[in-house]
Amino acid sequence: MSELAVGGASAAAWRAPDTRRLLQLALGALWLFDAVLQAQSIMFTRAFGHMLAGSAVGNPALVARPISWSASLIAQHGMATNALFAAVQLLLGLGIAGRRTVRVALAASIVWSLAVWWLGEGLGGVLTPAASPVTGAPGAVIIYALLAVLLWPHDRPGRPRSSRPRRSAPRRPGRSGCCCGAAWPTSRSSPPTGPRRP
Repeated sequence: MSELAVGGASAAAWRAPDTRRLLQLALGALWLFDAVLQAQSIMFTRAFGHMLAGSAVGNPALVARPISWSASLIAQHGMATNALFAAVQLLLGLGIAGRRTVRVALAASIVWSLAVWWLGEGLGGVLTPAASPVTGAPGAVIIYALLAVLLWPHDRPGRPRSSRPRRSAPRRPGRSGCCCGAAWPTSRSSPPTGPRRP
C-alpha cells in the first residue's frame, strides 16, 4: 500500500510539459549539439583561433580589437579554451533541461550568446559594409539569446500552478439563519397565552 501511495503522489506531482517548456528543452538540445560540435578535433588547434580572427575584418576598431585579442588568446591556448567552451555549452544544455536551474541557465545563455555573437561572429557582420542575410548577418547565435528571453518561465521555480492558494469569498449567513436568530429571543420573551388561575 505504501508503494502505491508513493507512486500515486509522484504521478500527481508530475505534470506534462507545456509548449513553452518543450521549446526550452529544444533550446537546451541545441546547446548540447553545439557542445558536441565544439569537441571536434579541429577546434583544439590554432586554426580555430585564426577562423575567429576573420570575423574582425570590416568591423569598426571598437568591435574588431576585442575580437583580435580573444582570437589570439584562443590560438595560443587552444586546448584549454576550447575545452572550456565545450563545457560551458554542455552546462547550458543540462541547466535548461532541469526545472530548478532553467532560470539560471537561460540567463547564462543570454550572456554567453552575446559574448559569442561579438567575439566569435563579429556582431554577425551587421556593422560591416557587406552586411546582408546572404553573408550570414545578423548571425545565428543571437537567435539563442532571443529565444532565451522569449522562453523565460513565468511560474515560480518548483511551484506548480495547481498549488497556488485560491482566495475564497467570505461566507454570509443565509436568510434562514437570520430568521431563526431573530425569532429565538422573541419566543423566549413572549407572555403565555393560556388562562390564568386565580
